[in-house]
Amino acid sequence: MSQKITNIGQLRDRVTFTRIETTDDGMGGVTATDKTICTEWAFVTVPSTRDGIVAGADAEYRSHVVRVRQNATTLGIDINDKATWRNWTLTVKGVRPDGHEWIDFDCVVVDK
Repeated sequence: MSQKITNIGQLRDRVTFTRIETTDDGMGGVTATDKTICTEWAFVTVPSTRDGIVAGADAEYRSHVVRVRQNATTLGIDINDKATWRNWTLTVKGVRPDGHEWIDFDCVVVDK
């Protein structure tokens, strides 16, 4: 992350994390719905091109980094969960706890 924050007052963005939950529809199919995991105050940044590469061989890219306070709920957010920030929908591609206070989510844009 190009700009590390250490002050909780810098968490100025509201981000809602959701997960697709499937349920049996009773006729052999499934119904998919978005289940809200939590809504958190966050610090959202767009990394520079050089910092946007997360993995080496497959050249995994990230378009946004979402930093939130680490707690039991945010530790339950997994890869492929969705994060809604402003009018952007982001997919979580990486989860990086930073010590015991912060957790960073590497995300890519799904749609605007």
